[in-house]
Amino acid sequence: MRYFIISFLLLFSFSSIAFGQIVNVLASAEDRENGFWGEFSLPIEWQTGNTNLTKIGFELDSVWLHQNRLVLLLIDENYGSRENERYLSKGFEHLRYRQTLSELLAVESFVQHGFNEFQRIKMRALLGAGMRFTLSQWETGNLVYGTAYMFEYEIVDSGDSEDAGDHLRSSRWSNYLQFAHTIKENLTFSETVFFQPVITNPDDFRLLNQTAFRVASEGIFMELSLQLTYDTRVPEDVYSTQTILKSSLGYAF
Repeated sequence: MRYFIISFLLLFSFSSIAFGQIVNVLASAEDRENGFWGEFSLPIEWQTGNTNLTKIGFELDSVWLHQNRLVLLLIDENYGSRENERYLSKGFEHLRYRQTLSELLAVESFVQHGFNEFQRIKMRALLGAGMRFTLSQWETGNLVYGTAYMFEYEIVDSGDSEDAGDHLRSSRWSNYLQFAHTIKENLTFSETVFFQPVITNPDDFRLLNQTAFRVASEGIFMELSLQLTYDTRVPEDVYSTQTILKSSLGYAF
């Protein structure tokens, strides 16, 4: 029975749809020891027959923690081809530093690079700094709020559209609210909301909501998440609303 469950999770772990360019990059260090820890997964999908499809991904979440200082590095790259034509090309790299000042307050700064060919984002770079507040904390979870200034630089992918090759710059007010709770041993639930309006134009904003369940045992984890993003300003021929339904299987170290 155990091997049947593992096989089912392996098959299920490759499903995903769409993509939201805002990414959930929050890490928690509660109940963690000093040192280096993290997790990774290598989703690979290969189909032949009526449909010839190849999909390769790499996901790494790594954290270094020393007393009240935390450094987080995230890498997420995905490429795919169907019938010898590329249908997936997206990724991001995120580096974040956080220093805890008290049980309630921490300061953090971050830098991020990302791209998404099929949302016509040739390059998006972010640089920001702000504060993180622990609103409530209990034995099995917490509720935190973060707020930061974020500078954004984006290059729209080339093509025949009028906005092809545009270089966009904006200053955003980035906010997030995250709830995390351990339902029972090895089973956790989290809910995260991001809201990022342009400071000079609040009607121009991005919104993300992510709901996730995770099961973990002896270093192996399986996570199922549903993510919804909404962006009021997108390149031509790109939908404002994007969704991801994703399951992941990986190893935590």
